Amino acid sequence: MARSRDISKVLSSNSTLATDAEVAAFNYLTQSSASTVYQTKASAGLTLLTPTSIAATGGSGSISTNGAVSFTSASAISLNGVFSSTYDFYTIQLRAVNSSNTQTFNWRWRASGSDLTASNYYHARTSTSTGGSVTGAGAGATTTATIGQIATGMGFFTVFAAYTQTEPRLNGNSYNSELSGLTTFASGYRATQVTDGFTIYPSSGTITGKVSVYGYNE
Repeated sequence: MARSRDISKVLSSNSTLATDAEVAAFNYLTQSSASTVYQTKASAGLTLLTPTSIAATGGSGSISTNGAVSFTSASAISLNGVFSSTYDFYTIQLRAVNSSNTQTFNWRWRASGSDLTASNYYHARTSTSTGGSVTGAGAGATTTATIGQIATGMGFFTVFAAYTQTEPRLNGNSYNSELSGLTTFASGYRATQVTDGFTIYPSSGTITGKVSVYGYNE
């Protein structure tokens, strides 16, 4: 008989310890065999990323232990080191309020800790009010991309960004509880550029809120 192995005092009969052969035949679960019997956590999905650094212009900001960024009374919030070749696609979740009412909300890509301010931004957006009216706007060759409006009521933004070494791009939607409007937006940066971060800021006033960046596992 093979050498008996004590696995948590499990018995193969009333008085006999499980043998190596019985364990090998999966009559009993070990730590390694359990992973083949029961479902394990999928490797695909979203991973919350931690910026290498942030800058809260004119206000304060902090990075939590899980990677989410909080900011208070900032005229702009910048995140560095969140985009890389590790992930092809990202989603950014943001909620914020503005100290001024009904301001445009803007986006700039960053590289190596600095905003990209050349006139390479192209963007378009469509806004729908709860009353049913629809308005649209767009522009090209600008120094920033407008991704919606923000006011003193809570604004919610979802941004989808693609990592690419040519023409970084984004799209998404936003909703502002005070403006009662849904905005869908898209933007591209017409230049060969590797980016690793972004800045968001209102056209006037300061913003307070939280932003989280997730990478898509494939």
